[in-house]
Amino acid sequence: MKIAIVGNAGSGKSTLALELHERLGLPLYHLDQYFWKPGWKEPDRTTFEIAHNALCDNDQWIIEGMAIRFAEYRFECANVIIFIDIPRYMSFYRVFRRAWKHLGTEQFAAAPGCPERGPSMRFLRFIWQFKKKQRMQIQAFFMRYAEHKNLYMIKNEKDKAHVVEDVCQLFLKKQG
Repeated sequence: MKIAIVGNAGSGKSTLALELHERLGLPLYHLDQYFWKPGWKEPDRTTFEIAHNALCDNDQWIIEGMAIRFAEYRFECANVIIFIDIPRYMSFYRVFRRAWKHLGTEQFAAAPGCPERGPSMRFLRFIWQFKKKQRMQIQAFFMRYAEHKNLYMIKNEKDKAHVVEDVCQLFLKKQG
């Protein structure tokens, strides 16, 4: 099984991916670990695309992260696509809470050499503009794949619990 998880910064992608990884035992890949270089330096896009596509070509995985420019290939490869679509204010709250709580430490989903820091204006703009830009692209992918992929949208914790159970059931069916 191949599971792609997307959503705004602070939406809970990494946490959901870790929960599914622990329940299903599928390999887990955090795209930030492949995108960012130490010191929060951006990579060469071609180098990242090669690494991204190599991850997608594996037999089983959970991949969490945006990288919307490369999402089409990831979604083509995935059996399950999960979009965490929480309100913008929640994303802001979680990003600031994470920065405050973990300032200066490397988090489990972060790239090596990229400790938690206060959000930059560029990052805050990304969060603010997410619904206008990336959300529309994700919705277009959902429309394209509606008939032959297992698609889920999470808007709250209740949705999340239902999605986790449903994905676990799908996984069991595929294994049996």
